[in-house]
Amino acid sequence: AAERAGLVKNVDRWVIGASFSFCAAKQPNLVFIRLSQESVLDDSLITWLQAKLRSSRVSAQSICFQVTEDVVSQQLKHTKQVSETLRKIGFRFAVDHLGVGRDSPQVIKHVPMDYVKIDGSLMQGLHRDSDCQKRVGQLAKLASDMNISTIAERVEDANTMAVLWQLGIAHIQGNYTQMHGVVLEDTQTIRGLAVSAGK
Repeated sequence: AAERAGLVKNVDRWVIGASFSFCAAKQPNLVFIRLSQESVLDDSLITWLQAKLRSSRVSAQSICFQVTEDVVSQQLKHTKQVSETLRKIGFRFAVDHLGVGRDSPQVIKHVPMDYVKIDGSLMQGLHRDSDCQKRVGQLAKLASDMNISTIAERVEDANTMAVLWQLGIAHIQGNYTQMHGVVLEDTQTIRGLAVSAGK
C-alpha cells in the first residue's frame, strides 16, 4: 500500500509539472489538474507546489486543482485544509464527479471551492428524466448560492445543453464542445484545457 501511495503521488507530481510547463508555454485561461487521495494526504504537497510556482512563469489563477466527490467524502477534513491553503496561495479548487453520492449537498456547503463539476452520468438522458433534472437543478442552485461556478461533465448533445442552460449550469464539458476537456460558458466563451491524472 505504501509503495502504491508513493507511485500515485509521483504520477500526480509529474502531471502537475507537465501542466505547469504547458501553462508557461501556452498561457491558457484555466487548466484543471486532478489530485488523488494520496496527494490530498501528502503533507509535503503544499511546500512542493509553492516551490514549483516560484520557479515557474505560471499564474496560480490559471491552475485549478480538483478532487473527486469520493475523495472528499473519505477525507473531508484534509480536503478542506488543502482547498483552503491552495486558494490562499492563489490557485483555484474544484470538486468533480459530484452528484451521485448522498453527501453531494454537504460537499458543496463545507468544502471551499471555485468550481463544482456535475457528474457526467447525470447527463445521460437528462432531457427526458425529470427526477434527474430536479437533482441537477438543486445542486446548481446550491452552488450558485455559495458563489460556486458549475460545470456539467460529458455533455454530448444540444438537447442536454439546452436543459442545462435552463437549470442554471454555467459551463459545459464534453464532446458537444468539439473537444473533450474544453470548458465553455453559455454567455461568454472561456477555453481551458483539462489535464488530470487517471482521466
